[in-house]
Amino acid sequence: MDAINGPGTIDDLITDAVSRGHRVTVRLVTDWVAQGLLDRPARRPKGRGKGSAKAVYGRNQRMLFLTLLDKRQQGAIHVRNLAQVPIFLWLYWGEDYVPVRQALRALTTWLGDSRSNRDRSRQAAESMLGLLDHPSATSAARRELKDVLAEIAYTGRLDRDRLQQAVVQVFEPPAVFGPLARALGHPGAPLTAGTVIRLIEARIAAATEVRSGRISAEFLTHCRQVHLAARSEYLTLLPSIADHDWGAARQLYADVLGPDAHQVWFDSCGTDLLTVIGLEMSSRKSTGA
Repeated sequence: MDAINGPGTIDDLITDAVSRGHRVTVRLVTDWVAQGLLDRPARRPKGRGKGSAKAVYGRNQRMLFLTLLDKRQQGAIHVRNLAQVPIFLWLYWGEDYVPVRQALRALTTWLGDSRSNRDRSRQAAESMLGLLDHPSATSAARRELKDVLAEIAYTGRLDRDRLQQAVVQVFEPPAVFGPLARALGHPGAPLTAGTVIRLIEARIAAATEVRSGRISAEFLTHCRQVHLAARSEYLTLLPSIADHDWGAARQLYADVLGPDAHQVWFDSCGTDLLTVIGLEMSSRKSTGA
């Protein structure tokens, strides 16, 4: 990528790709722009009455294009997986690399249409079940929670009473906890049944707003700032997190502990951003802001 030292036209992008052994077309570039994988190029007017020269993509976008092609070659074929790249860059590296307008389109692409993939909904449910499971939970309780979570992910509709009952039966089985509440993780940010329900509600509400195109660039930028502040605060807890034997709760800190921490951090960027959007929407609604 050292040879990329400035902006380039779509022809330059294709030349960049060919030099790295990729076969691409103009259609691929324009499709990726529409999906937010790349930003739209900047127009270059020649002057009054002289039309325009070919639009150009900035240096960082040219580099992003090659990164996306490399990732696709490594097996990340689905556009949803590729959309995580610009989301991550915008969230942690900033607008010099990915502008907010592109990040919003990429987030929409990453969300996709929940009804287009029931298997993905089931996988999300399995992942959440693994996080909440208690050894004393019954098989019937686990099946019910998985069904509830998969249905929420697939339809975008939430029955709060059913969700709460399903979470409690798995996370804090009454036979073990009785009237007591269970909390997992660091006492500064414990995971409880209430926390789980609030996070799911936030993500569903945020997904609805993103898919409807009702999230503004200003609000998304605000959410990024909130997330970075929370992430910084979270990382200050890292020494005490690393020194503790969390047992089954260790997976809560997979993004900072373990050999695949950086990959987990990358993989969670879309969900993390969606969560902040939902929580900030709820906060503004409750305060009337």
